[in-house]
Amino acid sequence: MRRVLTMALGLVLAITVAGCNPNRGGDEGGGGQGGAADTDVTLMLPFQKGLSFWSTMLPEELGYYKAEGLTVKVEPSGGGTEALQQLLTGNVDMAMVAPAVILEAVAQGKQVTVPYTDKNKGLFSIVVPEDSPIRTPADLRGKTVGVTDFGSGEMPIVRSITGKAGLKEGEDVKFLAIGEGNPSVAKAIRDGKVAAYGASWSDFIPLMGLGMKFREVTYPEIQALPSEVLAVRPEYFQANQATVEKVARSMAKASYFVTQYPDKWLGLLKKLAPQDVADPDLAKLGMDVWLDIAAYPKEGGEYVFGRNDPVAWETIERIARESGGDNAAQRGEVDVKTVLNDTLTEKINQFDRDQVKQQGAELAVTFP
Repeated sequence: MRRVLTMALGLVLAITVAGCNPNRGGDEGGGGQGGAADTDVTLMLPFQKGLSFWSTMLPEELGYYKAEGLTVKVEPSGGGTEALQQLLTGNVDMAMVAPAVILEAVAQGKQVTVPYTDKNKGLFSIVVPEDSPIRTPADLRGKTVGVTDFGSGEMPIVRSITGKAGLKEGEDVKFLAIGEGNPSVAKAIRDGKVAAYGASWSDFIPLMGLGMKFREVTYPEIQALPSEVLAVRPEYFQANQATVEKVARSMAKASYFVTQYPDKWLGLLKKLAPQDVADPDLAKLGMDVWLDIAAYPKEGGEYVFGRNDPVAWETIERIARESGGDNAAQRGEVDVKTVLNDTLTEKINQFDRDQVKQQGAELAVTFP
């Protein structure tokens, strides 16, 4: 689906914030049968809870975690970098993070294991107003690009886009932190404070809800790269493989549900994150965009969830090195095979799809 950037809609898509404290457990505490205690897991999102996070929020609502013997606490964060930091320090068990953020951490000597890819296309990009003379990333020379925050997950991709265009940060192009997609960001763009905005679709969609019309300024090879994965610490993965498998399978079931019943997910959001669906047209636009970003691959006519793409990761790593500028020589080179782990993919996809479809058909939820 070609992303529609020219719709003028009437309400900002706000996002619900929820929090909870870590309470972790290992495989030995798991099991949903025979009265055994559930395994506790904390999973941190790269943003606040909202429409795009069906794979982690929906399993709780539909009982998928419970059926696997899990109690999963899904926590919001201020960005992918924060989520990864919380993971690496052991404050959470799992985190949804952008590959570029993970690779930068690994290049600095950190260790991360990725057993599941959730979003297979680009979540982050640079956009300009529809009537802007800027047509290509090279046209950003001499301009200021707004970003949400210098610690946010879009920064590696934004720097990759400008770096690939041969633009040196601070000299050829400047970055300015202007916040997440909200009316103040819209004003900064309209007033010319920034010529472009580098962020995620969680930020672009609310601005479209304010009537803004955008074009993307990026490269096709970057746009087609995976943008959100499940990350764990290697030692946690080794000690808790069954738990990781169960969480990932719950995510896969939720993702399959949404491919079949996207409007029912929007209907559930009326309770889970009502502000995200306050404007039905904007919510449906957002749903289309996020399904396009999810881009679940098929094999033999069936969706395959979670499979990592080593070639795409190698491309992300190459772009990161090429766009590193003066820091490229100091940056460690990452062997992506040490990060990706697909040993659980087959088991993750072993669930009754007809049962999920039946559950969706019987779910008495409507939208709008």
